[in-house]
Order: sequence, then C-alpha cells, then structure tokens
Amino acid sequence: MAVPSSKPADLAALENAAQEGREDLVCTLLEQGNYTDSKSGKYGRALQIASSKGHASIVRLLLNKGVDIQTEGGMALLAASQAHFENETVAQTLLAKGVDPDTKGGKCGNALQAAAHRGHSKIVRLLLEYGADVNIEGGCYQTALWAASFLGREPVVQLLLEMGANVNANGRHGSALYIASLENRTNVVNMLLEHGASVTEPGKSYSAALYTASYNGHEKVVKMLLARGADVNGKGGDYGNALQAASFRGREEIVRMLIDQGADVNAEGGKFSDALQAALSQNHRNVVDLLREHKES
Repeated sequence: MAVPSSKPADLAALENAAQEGREDLVCTLLEQGNYTDSKSGKYGRALQIASSKGHASIVRLLLNKGVDIQTEGGMALLAASQAHFENETVAQTLLAKGVDPDTKGGKCGNALQAAAHRGHSKIVRLLLEYGADVNIEGGCYQTALWAASFLGREPVVQLLLEMGANVNANGRHGSALYIASLENRTNVVNMLLEHGASVTEPGKSYSAALYTASYNGHEKVVKMLLARGADVNGKGGDYGNALQAASFRGREEIVRMLIDQGADVNAEGGKFSDALQAALSQNHRNVVDLLREHKES
C-alpha cells in the first residue's frame, strides 16, 4: 500500500515541474492555484528547486507570481550558488529582485562561500557587485577565500583578492596560505604571496605553511615560501620545525633546500631530539648522511 504524500498533490506537481524545467506545465499549474507550503511559504520549495537546477525562466515565473523575496529569495540564492553547475542568470535574477547577497544559511554558511566552494567565479563576481561582504565569516570553511584556496579555485581566489579579501584571515584550520600549502596549490600559493600573505602566520590547529609544505614534500611550495622569507627555523608542529618534519618523511631535496637556507641541523624539539634522530627513526639513509655531513662541518 502506497504511503500518502504529506504535501498537497498540486504542490508536489509544481515542484516536480520546476525540477524538470517544464515551463509550460509550471504556467498551467500557477494559473490553477495559489500554492503555499507550510514550511517554505508561497512557492518557496519550487523556487529553490528551480534555482538549484538553473531554470531561470521558471524562477522568473515564480517571482512574478508574488513570492516574498525577503523570506524565500535567500534560500533560492543559496541554492543557485551551491549548485553543481554555474548558472549566473538565476543569481542575477534573484539579486536584481532585491535578495540580500549576504544571505546566511546552508552548509557553507552564506552564498559567497557556497559559490567560492563550487568555483562559480561569475556568481562570486555578481554577489560582490551587489554588495556582498568579501570577508563575511561563517560556514564550514569560515571564509570564501579559505574555501577557494583549499579547493584550488584559482579564478575565484584571484577575484576575491582583487576585491579586497583579507589574505591573512584565518579559516577552518588557519590561513588561506596554510591550506594552499598543505594541498600543494602552487598557483594559489603564488597569488596569496603576491597579495601579501604572511609566510610566518601559524595555523589555528597546525604550524606555519613552511612546516606543512616540508612535511608533505611540496618542493615548489617550499621554494616559494623560502624565497618570500619564511622562517627556516620557525618552531611548531609535532616534529618541532620544518627540517625535522622533512627529515622524518625522508624528503631529501627539501632537507637540502632548508639546510641551504640556513636551517639549524642541531635544533631540538618535537617528537625527536633533532632532525638526525627523526631521519634515523625511519631509516632514511640519504637524509641521515646529509644531516651528518652538515653536523660535522
């Protein structure tokens, strides 16, 4: 026996038509009744569905039938911003009707962060042009710049920086530079550095960018950070410093780079007494030989 729907049949039909992009059917249904959902208000769910699917003509139809833009438009904007594909026409339609570009909600916290997460650079630009706060905080990443840096959304990172994003604001686990270094987003790292990112800014939960790049073997990132003046002997992290972290992981080329830039092979701290002991613990013979050579010189 079929379980009866908790929604009125006509409202369910309207939502299905909106999802499928059936403009003709949506028109017919709208002419037949004035649909209200107890949770989403007048046409609320249908508007969100049409926005998430990029059906701009249906969005306009629903808006013209009297949707309360202040209560329902925000959720539709969030749906458009976090859709799997970019449809800036829907976002433009909603924003032009007066939807707040800083509407909060959803997993990402707000429309700007949702669009940055998806890499929707055109929607990001629209939101900013309509007055969205480029440094608005909240959601799972805390800032739009952090989200874009983490996921390597290069056009979005560039746009946010050009529009005044705080390059040193902390996100989910520290600065955007930290997370870009961790994820080996070399182009993003370069953009952030060009816009004044601090190379010594520690993360909230982890150490500085140089440490995490060294530990993970991201040679290009390490080179960029050192060229920008990162503290080669900066302390922090489970292994005490970048040299010990790289030594523990057997990152021979990075160990060599760090030493060439003045890393102290005798520095103590972290899980091991020094970098040599860290390398010995994992039997990284080439790194051990390199460290011993510099200890003796």
